[in-house]
Amino acid sequence: MANNDIGDIFCPFCKMDGVDRRVAVRKNVKSKLYLYCDHCGMIQPNLPGAQDIILSHAHIHGFKKTPLAEAMDAVKEGQQPEKSGGFVKEKKLVPEPESLKGEKPKPDAGGILVRGLNALFSD
Repeated sequence: MANNDIGDIFCPFCKMDGVDRRVAVRKNVKSKLYLYCDHCGMIQPNLPGAQDIILSHAHIHGFKKTPLAEAMDAVKEGQQPEKSGGFVKEKKLVPEPESLKGEKPKPDAGGILVRGLNALFSD
């Protein structure tokens, strides 16, 4: 039996081929996130770095986007974001991972999937 979809994200492998395909984000029995693409199959990165990348780039169903996330989406679509008049003082949906606080991830850390995800979302 398949796990329920909890969100969606772009498939990193399809994106490397130039295809923008949104795929399901699911959670396994051990509460690890994974992607399921109808074209590529199950993509299950289980290291903390890849889990953090999925959390930071996925749209999780049922959560309202922060104004900053909405502004970033508008910029990606070529629109001028609305000015909010200051900093967002709302709570973040996902706290910054302990593994990334105060340091940048190494460019070759985590294997090919993590490098691919970092390259995909660094634009």
